[in-house]
Amino acid sequence: MLVNAGIISGIVGSVALFLYSVISFGKIIKSVAGEKVKTLLTSLTDNPVKGVVLGTVSTAILQSSSATSVLVASMADAGFITFYNSLGVIFGVNIGTTITSQLVAYNAMSISPFIILLGMVLLWWGRSFKKYGKPIIYFGLLFFSIYLISIFVSYLDQNSIGSLLVVTSNPIVAILVGVLAAIIFQSSSVVSGIVLILAGAGHIDLMQSVGLILGANIGTTSTVIIASMALGREAKRVALSHFLFNFLGVIIVLPFLGPFYQAVSWLDGGVVHQIANTYLIFNLTCTLLFLIAIKPFAFVVSKIIK
Repeated sequence: MLVNAGIISGIVGSVALFLYSVISFGKIIKSVAGEKVKTLLTSLTDNPVKGVVLGTVSTAILQSSSATSVLVASMADAGFITFYNSLGVIFGVNIGTTITSQLVAYNAMSISPFIILLGMVLLWWGRSFKKYGKPIIYFGLLFFSIYLISIFVSYLDQNSIGSLLVVTSNPIVAILVGVLAAIIFQSSSVVSGIVLILAGAGHIDLMQSVGLILGANIGTTSTVIIASMALGREAKRVALSHFLFNFLGVIIVLPFLGPFYQAVSWLDGGVVHQIANTYLIFNLTCTLLFLIAIKPFAFVVSKIIK
């Protein structure tokens, strides 16, 4: 029991470090490059495709889809960008959030101590580059915390974890659990990171993992929805569009999950790579579909929130 308690404490502490790293990284990046991001959002949203690229890059830099979507909502509320021009950025947000999963799949965790060391060197002796020290340290901590989680998870009893997560064998339940987890952690990156670790340790399979991540995609929109409640009409439209984009994307893919799993299983690499690639392919597909239907989608959202 003492060993189990120690393992659980280690996992909880590692997840807390992960959350702290994600939040701190987002905050420090906004303070270092926040104005540049705002300027880019204002100047590069006149075309939906440009908006997608901008949303992808901004989210990859901030390491938070919530941070980007809240920033877009606040700028739409302030009149810097129109609701229609914000849609491309919102579509790109989900592609950007897959970067963490890809880095975990390619074992970026193993070089995390060197990333932290580089950040410390810049912070202490970087002179003109000193301001980049903290962001690099937090970025390294983000992946070091995932590494710690993976170590503690490897000591867990596989049968016990399997019994606990057996309910997620049902795709609908897995999606609902993913939604709840993303709302609790306020980050789809945190959920996807944990899912990849559990899958890599053999505690959950491809089907369960995909369901959990699809649910996390929906749950992560709770942040911008809450933030928009204190803002005006345009911000509420941005929040609703983010939710509908993620929710409808899951609804569209749900009837085709069987063939989707089969197609993904043909991809190279182990289950961790397959999950990360599934996450990326799903978001790329949804973005392409919604870009094609961007005008009717904008019309529907505008009609819902007049």
